[in-house]
Amino acid sequence: MLNMKGKKVVILGAGMSGIGAAKVLNRMGANVWVSDLKSEKEISYNLQELRDLGIEIVLGEHPDELLNGTDLMVVSPAVPKWASFVRRALERQIEVISEIELAYRFSRGIPFVAITGTNGKTTTTTLVGEIFKAAGKKTIVGGNIGIPLIEEIFHHPDAEVAVVEISSFQMEWVNEFKPLVSVILNITPDHLDRYDSFDDYGYTKTNIFRQQDVNDYVVLNEDDHETIKFKQDVSARPFFFSRQKKLAQGVYVENNHVVVADQGEKRIICPVESIGIPGPHNLENALAAVAATYSMGVDETVIADTLKRFKGVEHRLEFVAEINGVTFINDSKGTNCDAAMKALQSFTQPLILIAGGKDKGTSFDDFAALAAQKTREIVLMGETMNKISQSLAKAGYSTPYTVNNMQEAIDKAYNLAEPGDVVLLSPACSSFDMFNSYEHRGEIFKAEVARLRR
Repeated sequence: MLNMKGKKVVILGAGMSGIGAAKVLNRMGANVWVSDLKSEKEISYNLQELRDLGIEIVLGEHPDELLNGTDLMVVSPAVPKWASFVRRALERQIEVISEIELAYRFSRGIPFVAITGTNGKTTTTTLVGEIFKAAGKKTIVGGNIGIPLIEEIFHHPDAEVAVVEISSFQMEWVNEFKPLVSVILNITPDHLDRYDSFDDYGYTKTNIFRQQDVNDYVVLNEDDHETIKFKQDVSARPFFFSRQKKLAQGVYVENNHVVVADQGEKRIICPVESIGIPGPHNLENALAAVAATYSMGVDETVIADTLKRFKGVEHRLEFVAEINGVTFINDSKGTNCDAAMKALQSFTQPLILIAGGKDKGTSFDDFAALAAQKTREIVLMGETMNKISQSLAKAGYSTPYTVNNMQEAIDKAYNLAEPGDVVLLSPACSSFDMFNSYEHRGEIFKAEVARLRR
């Protein structure tokens, strides 16, 4: 266990992971300071709880004096690696780590299954957690999924496995982090407002396996050319998954069944049609979950039963309601073009698409081309609506509707819809231009749909 008693720790960022780290480090006897550039009104958490614990709060600035005597800095995911205050800390030779790294160091040897990728992380992480729970394992599920991992580790000392969703932001400051099983689902353009290039973004994700060795496993998507090119860099035992190819070692689809090939043996897990989450992208997520859990010795019948029972996660292709024959689907977690395109490909019914949000510096051309082909009507809102409109025009679709908020979007979509249509919120953008998070955006969508019933 880490000995933090009497150490000065600066938490940079008063978001969910920063608050979680602050509370646990305080319990461990550290002298904790939390600093955020936002004002108290802009922070959703009640900071008085931290003050009552004796934690110091600095808001609106990161003063250099805060670094005096600092032993450790824990950087929240929202703080970019090039932030000037972080650089000043490094110049003073202060160790900088992420909350995920802190949780790993505090974990007392619990085996980690760590899952990253541009899309599918939350679904796969939740599914893997459910499989371990069904196998009778005391299981922690945390990380980028919305639950600070450090708090889960601290409050569950008897845990037998930790299933962790990790974003590229959280991997910017790891150096000892060593999961027993690492999973990279896919790598597609995202967060290019944060990284120097797409290659920089993709390389950051490979920090998930950098400390692994031959006693560990790395699960890679054989169908994703950006992911599979990193297989030459791994030291762990590779275990691949594919929905397009037959594999000598890994999980794949054969005769419409999920199959595991391992050391010359082949085991049939279940029919593809029995998997409870829809769409080809979710088949990939299921294959990855099979690879991660099978490699850790979970019985294939437990895996198969869980695949049948699991129906997905909130805000990802979530059924909300059917009103007068119109189905409403909440895919607020579709925060980039690739995720939104996969959502579009999951439906055969006529679609009314609601899209738009914060610009992350990516092109919308491919997304717009598919949207023009797959949708009957398109409703745009947020910071990117003009940019998406331009991409739609290139694709020959020149009549999207633009609105100012979610209420207007729901009203417009419902008025355009006919019985049998699907109204799909899949923004292809992050939420921070208008909402606190993708969860907040999804909740507002659901509330506005509920309003239609009144």
